[in-house]
Amino acid sequence: YTQVQSQIFSGDGEAVMEQLEKGMVDLGLLLRKKKKKKYDYLNLARSDSYGLLMPRDCPLAEKETVSFDDLQGLPLIASAQAYSGRQRLELFGEIFDTLNIVATYSLIYNATFMVEQGMEYALCLANLVNTEGSRNLTFRPLAPALKVDLFIVTKKYQTFSPAAKLFFNRLRDELGNR
Repeated sequence: YTQVQSQIFSGDGEAVMEQLEKGMVDLGLLLRKKKKKKYDYLNLARSDSYGLLMPRDCPLAEKETVSFDDLQGLPLIASAQAYSGRQRLELFGEIFDTLNIVATYSLIYNATFMVEQGMEYALCLANLVNTEGSRNLTFRPLAPALKVDLFIVTKKYQTFSPAAKLFFNRLRDELGNR
């Protein structure tokens, strides 16, 4: 379908849901269900894991995983969505309040530059930052593992454009109607 063009909107879960609600996007990618009845969710059968983004030369980089005890006292940058919402309790529990959160981010891209310079560490998902190549970045997952599932979300009874309908139906068929 070489004549079909897509527009990709990047944002946190709240921004994606707002765009869906306003009809500005046809579907969104979320890290978890929002438990709102006016939406349909398609499980992508994939998950992502939280961990610590840090400079490669950091002593914690020598470990295979990072524990919550390792995070104590570190200057941390956290997702604004996880920091301020119900998500922080669901994911991290009360341990989150013991962490030294010095900044928040909406999207991880800008926070990577601060981490790379050794200014702070970032709590983030494993698959959001490319740590390969010459960048001074590495990622270590949390232990015990903290995973989130990935979902495609649409409004119930969504009227899709023909191209969006074809894309969504093919995606659903490929995933076996999960």
